[in-house]
Amino acid sequence: FAGFEVAVGTINIGTGVAGTNYSITGQTPATGTWKAVKLTWSGRSETTDASGEQDIQLGIGFAVSSTSRRAITGQSDHGPTTTATDRYQHDAACVVVLDITGAVVGLLDFVSFNSDGATFVVDDAFPAALEVSYELLGGTDLTDVATGQFQLPGVTGEFDAVTSLSFQPDFVLLTYISFSTAPPAGSSLALLSIGAANSTSQAVLSVTSENAQATSATGSYARSGEVIARVDAFTPAISSRVSFTSFLSNGFRLNMLEAGTGSTGYVFYLALKGGSYSIGNFLTATDLNNFTETVGFTPKGMMFFSANRAESTQDAATAHLEWSIGAASSATAETTQYVRDKDNSATAAAFSAVEHDGFYANASNDATQAIEGLGHVVTFADPLTMAMTDADPVASFVWYVAFGDTAVGGCTGSRLALMGVGGC
Repeated sequence: FAGFEVAVGTINIGTGVAGTNYSITGQTPATGTWKAVKLTWSGRSETTDASGEQDIQLGIGFAVSSTSRRAITGQSDHGPTTTATDRYQHDAACVVVLDITGAVVGLLDFVSFNSDGATFVVDDAFPAALEVSYELLGGTDLTDVATGQFQLPGVTGEFDAVTSLSFQPDFVLLTYISFSTAPPAGSSLALLSIGAANSTSQAVLSVTSENAQATSATGSYARSGEVIARVDAFTPAISSRVSFTSFLSNGFRLNMLEAGTGSTGYVFYLALKGGSYSIGNFLTATDLNNFTETVGFTPKGMMFFSANRAESTQDAATAHLEWSIGAASSATAETTQYVRDKDNSATAAAFSAVEHDGFYANASNDATQAIEGLGHVVTFADPLTMAMTDADPVASFVWYVAFGDTAVGGCTGSRLALMGVGGC
């Protein structure tokens, strides 16, 4: 039978020398094969739930083959009286980490998808173990996948960002560090943006931490209706913004809403065709009661993104870098990578967390930052039922991407529908 398949978990990348392989195992898809993988990290090494103040090394990467993979990363040094932050983009690796000088000190490349997972190879040995969250995408419903890159035009207005694909996508994930030198390349200033779009909806999460400041300047921006944004933390403000317009027969069209600093930066993309996609949002809870979100179909897997605050006003970032990226393929297969970099602090204060049993994390702005909000899935259905393991002090905006089976005869995710039996 046709189906869209998703598997979520973590893989610990050790300190093996270049050439060392690390593999995801035990994740055999019910239909078809694995065809794409998304990877996220925060700089933590623990294989169990862990959090605390330390240097942060946030990033996101994806791969569809050994020759088509990309990653962005950023770092912020914890503890100095002058901030030290950097960013980097790589078009021949799926995981990259930087040290506090901005030097690349760890590179992981993609080797292959296997019958029960995927294999990666170390290109540059990591100085410490890195716990990486993964989300495998595949199945017979997922018919086409591609990664690539393009450069923003630097002027406002619509533009055809990609016109070289052999298929018309149904979904695109976009990552950006606001840097106009062709990858692999990087610079000072930690600035990362991730966005997603289907044919009807879109959303963005963008963060920044300024470099070489006696008092830290950090900020975040998360909202629906846009897919790329550059946060400038000094104001804080947004200097460049991009929205999604439409899919093309061979790619997709975007709209440069604001063309300021960073408006000629490179953008990485992961494009998918086949299956069902829903992009929506909800607020976390300030109690431990269940709450629900109607997705539109029974999800096979989900991605969750939050800046741990109310939805941003258009074109207006707010203080503190916060980046919570989670994934789930069931109520027992969830993971989150979270980072926080305090704003307006005389001593740089960075914090990170990795969770293995939830899709969302949030930390306080106390003198010593600590986890103050955690969310998890209760039942994986439509509507999706969730609850807070630790209640948020204030409800936070979370946007999500849900993946599901291709709709058949008006039904999505129904094996009976594929057999012509029963209804939705």
